Amino acid sequence: TGQAVVYGASTSGLAIFVDNFVLEAGGNGADGLTARSLHRRFVQATGVSPQNYLQSLRMATAKDLLRHTNLTVGEIAWRIGLQDTSYFSQLFRRHCGVSPLRYRAAVRGKLFDPAGDEPALRNRPGYG
Repeated sequence: TGQAVVYGASTSGLAIFVDNFVLEAGGNGADGLTARSLHRRFVQATGVSPQNYLQSLRMATAKDLLRHTNLTVGEIAWRIGLQDTSYFSQLFRRHCGVSPLRYRAAVRGKLFDPAGDEPALRNRPGYG
């Protein structure tokens, strides 16, 4: 089995890479790789679906941008390959437990959970 390694790829670049790989294979590739086979191999190699992997990459990038830049939530959504700011905010809240703006306020205020680098918002009044 062949392995593909993508270094320094943006999240949108990964999506394009996977899409192009499936299109190029077209089910008639040298090893007969279909979209279903690619999905199965990806899950075997990483333990997660391509969609979940891509979302994890996007959320990690978004957290970094929230922590280190003054970009708006909409600009961050665009940079990670999502054009809908509302959808990005929903995904971020689902993944991180807080809104993007609350995350930014927490990490910039150095309010960290002792277990990791996540904001400890649960213990603060007015945060839920």
